[in-house]
Amino acid sequence: MNRKLVLIFLIIILIGIFLRLFLINFIPPGVNLDEASMGYNAYSLFATGLDRYGKSLPILFRSLGSFQLPLYTYLSIPPLAIFGPSISAIKLVSVISGIVAIVTSFFFVLKIKQYDKFQPALFAAFFVAISPWAIFFSRTANEANLGLALFSAGILLSLVSLSYPKFFLASGFILGLAPYAYYAERFTTILFLSAFCVLFLKTIRQNIKWAVWGFAIFIILQLPFFTILGSNAGFWRMGQVNYFSDEFFVHNGGNFVNVPFGKAFFILREFMSQYLTYFSPRNLFFDADPQGVRSMPDISVFYSWMIIPFFFGLKLLLRQHHQTFAKILLLLIIILPIPAALTKDPFYTTRVLPLLWSFTIIISLGFYRIFVIIKPFILRFSVLSVLVIISFTQLYLSYFVLLKYERSDSFGLPFLELARISQQYSQMNIVVDSTRQPEAYIWLAFFKKYDPKFFQGQVKPELIEKYYQETNFQESYKIDNMEVRPIVWEKDIYRKQIIVGDKLAVSDKQIKEHRLNEEFQIKDLAGDIKLIGYSTNPEDK
Repeated sequence: MNRKLVLIFLIIILIGIFLRLFLINFIPPGVNLDEASMGYNAYSLFATGLDRYGKSLPILFRSLGSFQLPLYTYLSIPPLAIFGPSISAIKLVSVISGIVAIVTSFFFVLKIKQYDKFQPALFAAFFVAISPWAIFFSRTANEANLGLALFSAGILLSLVSLSYPKFFLASGFILGLAPYAYYAERFTTILFLSAFCVLFLKTIRQNIKWAVWGFAIFIILQLPFFTILGSNAGFWRMGQVNYFSDEFFVHNGGNFVNVPFGKAFFILREFMSQYLTYFSPRNLFFDADPQGVRSMPDISVFYSWMIIPFFFGLKLLLRQHHQTFAKILLLLIIILPIPAALTKDPFYTTRVLPLLWSFTIIISLGFYRIFVIIKPFILRFSVLSVLVIISFTQLYLSYFVLLKYERSDSFGLPFLELARISQQYSQMNIVVDSTRQPEAYIWLAFFKKYDPKFFQGQVKPELIEKYYQETNFQESYKIDNMEVRPIVWEKDIYRKQIIVGDKLAVSDKQIKEHRLNEEFQIKDLAGDIKLIGYSTNPEDK
């Protein structure tokens, strides 16, 4: 690769870094609940050697009614040790993961032997650098983004191992780490390794020693999971999101409830319906995901114009299905939606980042085919320039303008402001109503950098003794001078303190009846009131 191409590749990397770091402290305007949970656990591990519940080196972290995989949290300890529990520090691992995905994209396409030029690899890196899904998930502390970085690196190493068998060892190691990053990779890594060996059985047989060692490394890395396999934590998350239970079938099975083998037909229907949503052009290129913590407003997973090179790329894969690269990409797009299709949430982008990465590679190959067809250089340059300008304009308006106004609630902005305002009332007790937001305590603990030792001291003993068994999650905590719990009107109005809640927490009748005085309002960036603080007057009462 000559210096010019190296320079272009470095520029693409710099563009990717810029798009992932620019204003990261302010956009999104905070952190979501999962980010705060991982960040506070990492801070607790650094400060005390224990997680926030007082557990030493958990295999899974108890968190907000579920269990989080550990790798992102452990990798976040160094940046949080340096910067404290800050917004940018908890996102650093995801930023680096996003850059890794750009690099692996380049070398994955570069490994395709039928191309004697570097443009396809550069397009692959560039499209991963600028795609909306890749930018969005790299700018949040997202376990799935770390899972993608490991999975894509494992795919690349598997491809390389077909020529250099010793790389089976590295592939087994990297893919063995991916299940510790995100739940979907528990399934996709096993599916990929199994199918990969079937597809390239001849090569595997010729290098059976390295393949066996690679599998052995992968299996050894999974052994810690087996120690908690019989606990509630082992399959708790899957139990929360699947559609296999009798209760879900009774409430959602419709006519299937009254026919023989109805549940089996219902499960098959649900699986096929969910599976196919991940191939819907409407979901991929046109509609924006309404869920605030996994999407940008008014922009889809990909830019709309990418649908044309996507179909060009698919045509290329089908025409050259006998080629190694086509076999791997076709394998990926077949198996990667399977874990997400086993859940009841339609088109849940977080669960299919490796699939979106695979689609981006296909788009880059299709774009290169179009690029070759366009002969005059000036026309090629003009088309690419126009598309880049359109994309960056759409990205800027959606992410850097609209998102902070429309999605601030999802990233805890009201509680970030409350953490700041609480310092002005440090001598007063503050009750923060948690009726509609029971997990608010973790936002406040993270934003206030609350001493983990004090947090651990409030944990119920049974949550430590039965860490992986107990599935009732404590949701009321005192963070400095703030009690995060439901308001108890029979008691709270007779104490001199401040009561904080949203507009539904305290009615006009209660304000008048209990002689409450408004102390402050917390608004989002769009100017809507999200939290209101009232001081009590027990003397008047």
